[in-house]
Amino acid sequence: MTDRGSRRAPSRLLPALLLLAALSFIGGNAVQASRGHSGATSAQPPSQVTILSIASARRGEPVAVKYRVAGSTRTVDGISLVIRSAEGQLMQALNLGRQITNVVLSFSFTVRLAPGHYLCTISAASGSSNKAILRVLPLGRLVPNAVSIAHAISYLQTRSSHAALAVVDTRGNLHGYNLNTQFTSASVVKAMLLVQYLRTHRTLTEDAREMLTLMITESDNASAYSIYNDVGAAGLRKLAKIADMKHFAVGESVLHSHITAADQARFFWNMNDYLPTSQRAFARWLLSHIASYETWGVAQVARPYWRVFFKSGWFGAASDPFTLVNQVARLERGGLVWSMAVLSDDNPASPYAFETLRGVTTRLLGR
Repeated sequence: MTDRGSRRAPSRLLPALLLLAALSFIGGNAVQASRGHSGATSAQPPSQVTILSIASARRGEPVAVKYRVAGSTRTVDGISLVIRSAEGQLMQALNLGRQITNVVLSFSFTVRLAPGHYLCTISAASGSSNKAILRVLPLGRLVPNAVSIAHAISYLQTRSSHAALAVVDTRGNLHGYNLNTQFTSASVVKAMLLVQYLRTHRTLTEDAREMLTLMITESDNASAYSIYNDVGAAGLRKLAKIADMKHFAVGESVLHSHITAADQARFFWNMNDYLPTSQRAFARWLLSHIASYETWGVAQVARPYWRVFFKSGWFGAASDPFTLVNQVARLERGGLVWSMAVLSDDNPASPYAFETLRGVTTRLLGR
């Protein structure tokens, strides 16, 4: 009986063991399926980027790109614009940062490329957009030309003042005289204060808007000091680094900062690139609506044929406040953009410095 019972026990246990194994297998698969399903739900689907349009432009001109980022989240980080040559060589990469999803977006930048066709993509962390062609058109008319610049330099060298001239022509090339000689900035530095404040304040209070308006259009010093208290020396140095200013230095008083003609002419030529898109129109309005009693020099000569964005600065004695006179301007007409900076010190009695500004501008325009 004992032996027979021991032989029968395995035959009764085997079906039970097989049933337990099957249940264990099914349960394990169910857990894995549940985990897999949970993981798929928590992971964000990849964002899709589509370039909708891209304009053509010449070197030195702004070009606008319209695009859309589709995604399940409200914003997506790590968006960048990549430009490659037709052969695939990387030409430029611009960080667009965080972008809102599921709306049409626009980004503007200045073309720095030779004429030709380039392939553009906008990338997110999950992949790249469709390819779009950027057409860089042949360069347009050269303003000012070499002869005009030479005449302006020759004229400036005859003047009885310590002076410098820098010109960035419509093709983005720098020319001038005493390009890297430092001068006291006076109120010219207020254009830098404007740009840096707008870079760090994407929305403006009414008080801030009023102070910026007074600082630029009327060259109000009290407003400039208030804006400088916010921007600080570190903010101006940061902007100078971004703008690749080689010889800028903040003074003990912000209006006594040190500038060069080359740095300022390049800064005005590239200014649109440094301004947030949302604040660009406001800054351009201010720099093109200087009070009439301070609109002398470049604007007097160039308008109305050119649209002029400028900032002036001056220091001197109470009897004649125009011993030191600086003016920096950006001039636009159609697709043409060029800039100039005239810095001068030790000027004879006014209106001597104003005559110098008008004389330089007249020659640059070939008149």
